[in-house]
Amino acid sequence: MIKSWINKKIKNDTLLWISLKFLTAPVRLLRYYKEQAYPGSYKDNFTRWLYLLFNGRGDLIFKAYFNTAFNFSKIDVKLIKELRGTMPLNDEGYLFDGINSLRTRTQIILLASIIKQINAKRILETGTHTAMFCYMVYLCDSSISIDTFGDIAVSQENVNILNQKFGEYIKYHLGDSRITLKSFSPECKIDFAWIDGGHSFEVCMSDLLNCYRLGIPSIAVDDYKWENGVNDVKRAVDEFIEKYNYSISGISNLADYRGIVYLTKNKLDYKTT
Repeated sequence: MIKSWINKKIKNDTLLWISLKFLTAPVRLLRYYKEQAYPGSYKDNFTRWLYLLFNGRGDLIFKAYFNTAFNFSKIDVKLIKELRGTMPLNDEGYLFDGINSLRTRTQIILLASIIKQINAKRILETGTHTAMFCYMVYLCDSSISIDTFGDIAVSQENVNILNQKFGEYIKYHLGDSRITLKSFSPECKIDFAWIDGGHSFEVCMSDLLNCYRLGIPSIAVDDYKWENGVNDVKRAVDEFIEKYNYSISGISNLADYRGIVYLTKNKLDYKTT
């Protein structure tokens, strides 16, 4: 009775009622998005980014913005130049492309945050290139071993440089990942996959399907937000999560215009809308 009287009095006071609605709007908005299913691939990007903002992994977002995951002072600039120097005529980007750039630091911090959070000990990578990711992984945790897949023969030189300096922690698989990864059968489980190889729909989907075949619980995919014509990477990821038991658990912040998307298996139970 008292509660009913208070509610009636508040609603009769228009100014007070509007003020309360305004003050509680963030709570109601948060509750609304918490209850939403993950937007289907046909939804616009704004809807998807809002979902990730409210339902993304808060701990990863904190680490990605405030850098509690990676010590940049440990980077050996001379080693970076040596690795980059094996492909002087190749203009393709790489993970340590401008160590002080916000985009580079965003990507490194997010990847390091994931690796440390899941306590990864064995990692799979597609798209070896200059082996910068392999170097970044070593700086995160020197006990991690990596199987990396690439189609550039000279990448073996970079792998050799890192293995000679830090011990044999990387195995390079040369060839088209649609073939080499398909026949890959490791004795130990893979904890995490970094997918940054071919950017066509066919190659990206093949890499993701092989991650599914291997039962890899955590997958990060680069170039999810890159709007360079038709984004085949985004299309492959969206189709993959609609058909297989994975969900988007996070995404790199706005500073990373190309975008890393983080997928986890059996973490979020959602229905596409």
